[in-house]
Amino acid sequence: MSIKPSYQELEERISNLESELVKTNDNDFWKEKAEHLIVAHKLKEIEKQSRAWLNNSPVCTKIVDTDFNLQFMSEAGWKALKIDNVEDYYGKPYLFDFYPESFTVPMNRNREKVRKTGDVIEQETYVVDTEGNKLWFHSTLVPINNDDGTLDYIMVVSIEITEGKVALEENLK
Repeated sequence: MSIKPSYQELEERISNLESELVKTNDNDFWKEKAEHLIVAHKLKEIEKQSRAWLNNSPVCTKIVDTDFNLQFMSEAGWKALKIDNVEDYYGKPYLFDFYPESFTVPMNRNREKVRKTGDVIEQETYVVDTEGNKLWFHSTLVPINNDDGTLDYIMVVSIEITEGKVALEENLK
């Protein structure tokens, strides 16, 4: 059984191959193609790493388009909501049909405020998961603008605070 190279060793090998490819091709066309391949490879690696960071984060991060259709939800979110296949929800309205009105009304109001003002907005309210269990979240809506300054996406970062809310309610009794 052979020993697998480390990530660092693989990165070094790729870097060496990329350098050799650029050096050995005198033709400008092939140099440009090689450089494009190198950039594409690096971008793919950056995307892979960014997704890994988001998916392994303990907070729920959602990316929604300007119409509030879900483009991405991190693992913490779909696990908390007991969603089997989050990809079934991609491209569809983020305010899931199993969410209560007590969540959808302030969220709709806040998303409109983000769209109109570009402000970062926070809210704290409960949702229910796919099984009807009540979960409290503190959510922050963050506008993500493109290079020309127009709203491109909204990032919704939610931290589950159910345990604290339940403890507070118990102490108030």
